Amino acid sequence: MAARARGPQRLLMMLLGDYWFERAEALPAAALVALLGEFGVTEVGARAALNRQARRGLLRVEKRGRRTYYALTPLSGA
Repeated sequence: MAARARGPQRLLMMLLGDYWFERAEALPAAALVALLGEFGVTEVGARAALNRQARRGLLRVEKRGRRTYYALTPLSGA
């Protein structure tokens, strides 16, 4: 995988690790997409990063109605 493709995934985990480490609360996907957007990541790229990190077991996915939330898992070091 090219380093550029991993950029949004690394950025996501760095931000969550720095600011959400050891927090059990899940964050809304829309908020995480908007946060990554502040760093120039497209909505498609941000959602792909969330999904890939969830598939790797680094993020826990919660569905509440039509909304999706993400939280760090123990595998992520949280």
